[in-house]
Amino acid sequence: MKHLVYFLVGLLMFGCQTKSKTDDSYQTKDYLEVAKFLERNPADNFPFVLKLHSGKKQLIFIGTAHTREITKHADTIDFYFNQLQPQIAFNEGGQVAKDKHFPSRNDAIKVDAEIGQLKYLCDKQNIEMANGDLVTSDEFNELFKIYNREEVLLYTCCERFFALYKNNWIDTTEGIEVAYKRDFVQYLESENVNLSSTEKEYSFMTKAYKNFFGTEIDVYNIPTEKHDFLKDNGKLCEIGRSSKMVRDKHLLKKIEEALTKYDRIMVVFGGAHFVAVEPALKQIIRKYD
Repeated sequence: MKHLVYFLVGLLMFGCQTKSKTDDSYQTKDYLEVAKFLERNPADNFPFVLKLHSGKKQLIFIGTAHTREITKHADTIDFYFNQLQPQIAFNEGGQVAKDKHFPSRNDAIKVDAEIGQLKYLCDKQNIEMANGDLVTSDEFNELFKIYNREEVLLYTCCERFFALYKNNWIDTTEGIEVAYKRDFVQYLESENVNLSSTEKEYSFMTKAYKNFFGTEIDVYNIPTEKHDFLKDNGKLCEIGRSSKMVRDKHLLKKIEEALTKYDRIMVVFGGAHFVAVEPALKQIIRKYD
C-alpha cells in the first residue's frame, strides 16, 4: 500500500539554551483544509508518515486509517518503530492499561487495531505507551463552554455510539435502549462526564435527534454528512471540528513535554489529526535548532 512520507531534518545541534517548551500558539490546519487534503489522498494512501529531526531529537508521527486488517498499513508502523527505537510512544483513544498485553502482533491488531499493535511493540521494547489523547471529561467540559449541551451529546452519540450500533461493532441483541445505557451512558460515566438522570434515558437522545434533524430517529439512516467533522454542513459538523482541535492542542503539549525528557518519540494517531498538526510539529521541532 502506498503511503506518503514527509521529511524534515534540522541540521543545527540542540543546545541547553532551548526556548520554552510550553508555548501553545500552535500553527495547525483548519479541518476543512484537512478535508481537501484527504479528498486528494484517499484511504489507499494511508498511512501518512512524518519524520522530524533536529540535533538529537527525533520524532516520527504516523497517521492511520484505524483498520484491524493485517496489511502494509501495519507493516509501516513496524518498520518505523524498529527504525526509530523510540523511548516513548503516544497512542490515540485513551490510556491502555499497563497490564494489558497481547500474545502476538496479529492478535493485537485484530483486537485493537493500531493501538493494540503499538502496545505490543512497546511491550517488546519495554517502553511506555502513553495516552496522547485528551481525557474525555476535559474534552466535554471545553465543548460545553462553547456549544449547547444537547447538541454536544447528540454529536458524540452519532460518532461514538450510533455508528458502532448500526455496524454491529457492539452488542445489539438486547436492543438500542439497552445498548445506549451500556455503551454510551456507561462509557461517558466511566470517563467522568456527568450526566443528568434525563440525559441517561434513550428518550433524551431521540428528542435531541428530532430537535436537530426534524425527523424521528432511524439509526440505520442517519445522514452522516450532517455530523461529519470534515464537512461544512452545520452545527454538529462544527462541534466535531472543535472536538478535534481541542484534542490536537492537548496532543501537541504532550509531545512538547516529552521532548524535554526523551530524544526519540513515536506517535500513532488518525490521519486527519496528522494533517492538522503537521505544521505545529515542525514548529515544535524547530525550537531545537
